[in-house]
Amino acid sequence: MQHQLKFQIMAQVSYSKEQQDYIDAMKKAITKAKELKASDGYVVAGFGGDTYYCYVGDGKGFQGSCFFPMTVSAIVFDTEKEAQDHCFTGYRNGNGKGDLLDLHPVKASEFFEKVRDDYQRQLDWSLDMWNKNVGRQ
Repeated sequence: MQHQLKFQIMAQVSYSKEQQDYIDAMKKAITKAKELKASDGYVVAGFGGDTYYCYVGDGKGFQGSCFFPMTVSAIVFDTEKEAQDHCFTGYRNGNGKGDLLDLHPVKASEFFEKVRDDYQRQLDWSLDMWNKNVGRQ
């Protein structure tokens, strides 16, 4: 009974246009991550500080770099060797803080599973916060 009541309350929530746009974008990204998880290739990824970055292509990353925090826009290479050729060992300033990026080939299936899980956590957290704050303007 308690579960039904919670569902009824959540069903009555209406979101702002910006919130609904965010929800739609996250659902689309989660779906894309699920599709990309089936890829047989490799992604160039690794940590820089406490953030997990990936290679998205020259000039397509944050502020014109070639890296971006975990995203469905990561380039998938056919082979581990092709991915390795795009690893920038010891790349500095890739995250704008001067952190050393530790990049290496990662199976696309593993990478996009992490991306999907991360996006789902973000969406769940947002929905939870918005649902708790209904009527508290």
